[in-house]
Amino acid sequence: MCDTQEHIKIGEKAFSWSLDILKSGRAGTGYTWVNELVARKYAPYPSTSYDRGGRPLVFLLSNGAQVSYGDILGLAGDFYPEYAKIFADRERVQKGHELLLDSDAVADDNPGVPHIEEINRVLHAYHKKLDDPKSWKHQDEVDARPGILQVRIDKVHDWQSHDFGRVLRLALNNPDHFGIEAVEKWERYHRLACEIAAEGRRYYDRADARGYEALSGGGLPANRGQPSDPQIIPLLGSKAYPLVNSLWLALRYNAFGDHFLSDLFSSGHMRTPRWDLMEQFPTGHYRVHLGNFGTTVIGSAELDLASVLSGIHHDEDGRYGLWCDLLLGNLRLGSIGTGCAGIDVGQFFARGDGHYLDPANVDARALCYRAVALSIRDVLFASLIGKDPREATHYWTPFGGKSGGAGARWAALRLVPRPLPPNPDWKYVPHRSRKGPDGKYWNHQPLAMPTDGLEGRWQRLREYVTAPDGATHRRTAEQNELRQKTFKYYRLPYIGTDLGDPHTGPGTSGTYYDLKAWLAKPDGFLENIGSYEWWSIEMGRLAMTYGGYKSLDPEPHDNDGHAE
Repeated sequence: MCDTQEHIKIGEKAFSWSLDILKSGRAGTGYTWVNELVARKYAPYPSTSYDRGGRPLVFLLSNGAQVSYGDILGLAGDFYPEYAKIFADRERVQKGHELLLDSDAVADDNPGVPHIEEINRVLHAYHKKLDDPKSWKHQDEVDARPGILQVRIDKVHDWQSHDFGRVLRLALNNPDHFGIEAVEKWERYHRLACEIAAEGRRYYDRADARGYEALSGGGLPANRGQPSDPQIIPLLGSKAYPLVNSLWLALRYNAFGDHFLSDLFSSGHMRTPRWDLMEQFPTGHYRVHLGNFGTTVIGSAELDLASVLSGIHHDEDGRYGLWCDLLLGNLRLGSIGTGCAGIDVGQFFARGDGHYLDPANVDARALCYRAVALSIRDVLFASLIGKDPREATHYWTPFGGKSGGAGARWAALRLVPRPLPPNPDWKYVPHRSRKGPDGKYWNHQPLAMPTDGLEGRWQRLREYVTAPDGATHRRTAEQNELRQKTFKYYRLPYIGTDLGDPHTGPGTSGTYYDLKAWLAKPDGFLENIGSYEWWSIEMGRLAMTYGGYKSLDPEPHDNDGHAE
């Protein structure tokens, strides 16, 4: 997990399960409009193709784009850093530099394309990849991705439009897709969604549609009393209007946040210390200048060390996969809704972005669906009871009661994975054969290792997801060392990091060294070798390895859109 089409599928699957609570009629007559719309929009999906309007167009954004829950989830983060102005930097928004999904402003980096057209291009391409993978071509991806870069064609000295700019620039600064930062980003949107949904219920219970329509400010979207979707305009003035309008607005915010929740179930996002590496190797001090070539290839004239290390770590763990269990202990998870059966969650194997639909990823996929469904369920509960969904009588029922939540702050966080320990004797064999003499599954050594060990990292994550509301600790960056071949003079510059080979397997050394200390001051007889020479050699090796992962051909089951 999770490429764009994979994110879309996650959202569609979870949304269809979660809305059963409304479609069943148990939610009451106030949700009649919701039931009818969902039934009408989901009836043809996916029996008709992506280019004949077959996808479920449930929401209408302010820019006119029609999207589903999965569409918003797929566009979030990778294409648009924030959904709307409420979390965006005001000055950047006013200057047009902040890329907001729910906006009709034309982006500075793609000025010739209206926002609605930009969104439609992306969704058209990735629904095609999901529904008809055999017809998918690289040009579809090129045509889809927004953000214009000027590319010089060698010898001809001509220029043409190239589209990878925005997506790749965002990837150079994306810590909120990993670990604690992903939890924090999801929770910001999730809390907002629950507050909006609960507020609508309270105004519905008071039959105060007029007071609701006048709502503004108060830490929530200023215009939330106004129709969040043109489809809702006929309900203006009715008792049901506050209930439906708030729920419809809340679900869109929650869909955006669920992108970051679902990232936690991709093996490439589980052990990669993205934010920590960015703190450890600040861009201004650890970078190489690529000039026009870099602008052409990655949307940046400079390449920073933290991004390269994170990219290799992400792709390595994603390609070869990780054996996991649950961070807060394994459990029996009961049914969440019709069609969403209960499952026993023990040890499971997970793969990364682009491999979500691989048969080997079936258990991680099932768990991800349920985490997102629980997230949506929270918003529905908030709408049903008019307050924090965790106060609902049956909130912890799928876990066998509150004790089954093992202290998780939200139900979805109870399912956060934790990779099993690594072992330097790991070999690239089928995933079910990756186990030691004691019969326990193990993983390959991570590229970056916290100085206090991986268990220290999991403890920090455990403390974060179980902390009471308002009691999370301020983040401090962990220090990481890099995997290193074992030999007598292990800091010799021409040896460098144990990178392995993208085609044959990751490095397996259990020895680690402090790269930052070496860059600051080489020790012993290595002082006269020169850090610049070492830096040039090592960055070249890192960049080549990173490029090697990006150039790998898809595997047979990748992008099999009809797998479950």
